[in-house]
Amino acid sequence: MLPSPRPDQGREGITSGLRAHTSPELPVSSAEVRRYLLRAVARWAPLLTAVLALGLIVWLVPPVTGAASAFASGPPGRSGLSAGSSSRLSPGTAISSSSGTVGGGPGGTSTSTSATTSTSAAAGSQGSRGGQVSSSTTGAPGAAVSAGSRGETVSGVACSSGVKQFGWSAYAPPCVPAYHGSNGGSTSPGVTGSAITLTFAEPSQSTMDTVDAFAGAANVNVAGYISDMETYIRYFNMQYELYGRKVVLKPFPAQGNFLLEDSGQDLSGAEADAETAASIPAFADVTFSVLAAPPYLQDLAENHVIGTAGLGEPDSWFARFAPYEYSEAPTGTSISYGFGHMICARMAGLPAAFSPEYKNTTRTFGLITPETPEYQAVAHDVMNTISSTCGVHMKVWEQYTLGSLSSYQSQAVSIVAKMKSEGVTTVICGCDPIFPIEISDAAAQQSYHPEWVAIGWQDPITQEYNQSEWASAISEEGQSPAATSLNAYKVFEEASGGKPPAEQYFYVAYYTLLMVYDALQMAGPDLTPSTFQRGWFSMPATPQGQAGIWSGGSNAYSLNDVTTGLGWWDPNAVSYADGKKGAWEDCGNGKLYYFANPNGWGTPHTQLNCFGR
Repeated sequence: MLPSPRPDQGREGITSGLRAHTSPELPVSSAEVRRYLLRAVARWAPLLTAVLALGLIVWLVPPVTGAASAFASGPPGRSGLSAGSSSRLSPGTAISSSSGTVGGGPGGTSTSTSATTSTSAAAGSQGSRGGQVSSSTTGAPGAAVSAGSRGETVSGVACSSGVKQFGWSAYAPPCVPAYHGSNGGSTSPGVTGSAITLTFAEPSQSTMDTVDAFAGAANVNVAGYISDMETYIRYFNMQYELYGRKVVLKPFPAQGNFLLEDSGQDLSGAEADAETAASIPAFADVTFSVLAAPPYLQDLAENHVIGTAGLGEPDSWFARFAPYEYSEAPTGTSISYGFGHMICARMAGLPAAFSPEYKNTTRTFGLITPETPEYQAVAHDVMNTISSTCGVHMKVWEQYTLGSLSSYQSQAVSIVAKMKSEGVTTVICGCDPIFPIEISDAAAQQSYHPEWVAIGWQDPITQEYNQSEWASAISEEGQSPAATSLNAYKVFEEASGGKPPAEQYFYVAYYTLLMVYDALQMAGPDLTPSTFQRGWFSMPATPQGQAGIWSGGSNAYSLNDVTTGLGWWDPNAVSYADGKKGAWEDCGNGKLYYFANPNGWGTPHTQLNCFGR
């Protein structure tokens, strides 16, 4: 799997027990469960899952001046807003603050923002990655960047130019004064004059028991996740402007088996569940992404229900089902740009400095991905990016089959032999969390010690990889902070009266709902899938928070598509996630880089600042 979805730095809870489960006799094949694990462990978060800290971004969209002006233009077409209506954050913009920087602009230089914008940035920033919620005056609701008309928000914040809806998240939308007009009543299925219905497809216990046999503590506590989501919803309902409505969550028992659906089987179950969501009726579905296979999401779209659980699919997939599909994590297309531009800007033409074997050899690249069509498409995007940007060609592209775990070893041995025989110095492993166990062992056994550019799976599972090999690994993941340092945790405590979250993936619920609520407020009172899409696409660029920089824009199917961090693996560092040796560390003191801009990756033709260099 090439894309690595991650909403923030928090990758707690994934245990090393995954390696022990090889081939139990279960009603669902190990291939299907592995596809689930591929999605599950990937997520957080967030990528991309996973991430970050700094000052203000220049707003590139017209300021919102109140409900009337924000909603006057009518619903956009399926392609979203015009380029002039809302653009993505300019990747060439260089941003800095006391807590971190974003490299960009010609030469990759970083420049400080003006006093005016840095003050605004402080108001919305959450500080450095894994850091605390701002303790400045910005901690009070309403002190943040953006614009709005005068009046008070539903939570009593004085709304005016330069103020956000609230101050407890960097990702708050522009403030809107409390709305007192007509909301149009039942503007869309799942919408009434007083409620917006979200659904959640709960897998059967037998399905989750199957996953437990493989994943153990890495599995999702579905009941706990739903409980956490309901806590956030109660709080968000009091903070966001929903034009006389409240969000309600309606879980329902899934008939389908997402493990089978993920491998293209039992498609009637996915169809039945989508029809159930539509019959409730749901405006949108917020099923946890690793529990929502693509067939279910596609059937939701066919039933005119919005889905939020896209996970690493290319932009073309989201466009195919517009205006019904979105993702809390970066899309596969964005990640492909990230890998490609990093290679061109900071690796190509330079010695493989992070490899003990090839440190004096100019880099040659090899790519490993699963052979599924979605990830083949993303792999082609990576190769097209490096070819068109800097004329580099992947020397080797090897694909592996998501089959039984017992086949991973033989596949890994063959792939390593090919990489070694071709003299590949730098291996890009767009792999699920299990395959690197075998590929790293195979490399060590064949005395092959390249650089590894890998997806930043969480510390506990990465501790299971061959440490002599992964000591030469970099990824889009940086240091994993303690759960209690996450903004999602602090907001939950505020929402729950001091109680901790029930589920380890609470931050996924947090970021998913933030994006949904941002779009609901930006959509205005006439709520339909088209106006929801317009609201999502028109989200202004945010300050940097723990999930990076968010920005809307035409065809921005994830708001989390702008920036990423980088990390290097330190076998001797103690992980915040489990207190054991082996942890990802930040490259460049947590600097952020732009996925889509070749000039957004720092000073061209210089080595990345990883491994303490």
